[in-house]
Amino acid sequence: MRLGEIIKDPDVIRAIAIDWAIYIPPDTISGSPAWSVANGLAIEGTPTFATNVATAKISGGQEGVDYLVTCRVTLNSGATEDGTVVVRVRTGEKEPRLTR
Repeated sequence: MRLGEIIKDPDVIRAIAIDWAIYIPPDTISGSPAWSVANGLAIEGTPTFATNVATAKISGGQEGVDYLVTCRVTLNSGATEDGTVVVRVRTGEKEPRLTR
């Protein structure tokens, strides 16, 4: 499922956090989420998972290119879910959530 998009400067490391509790009730997550990034991006360090929130730090990307970042979780019911975020790499654009 597509969860939305973020804007990332190509020179910064940006955290992406997904609160899975919104998307999977009443099920719960079994084990650790698995992250994958499109060619051109990288995951920095070790992703974290606490209280249904999966977080990964993303770096890289080429100016003007949109990338997909996916987080896959396995649920206690045995089902799997993929959450995909579009990462728009742009220099100088304000991130929508910071715009007043």
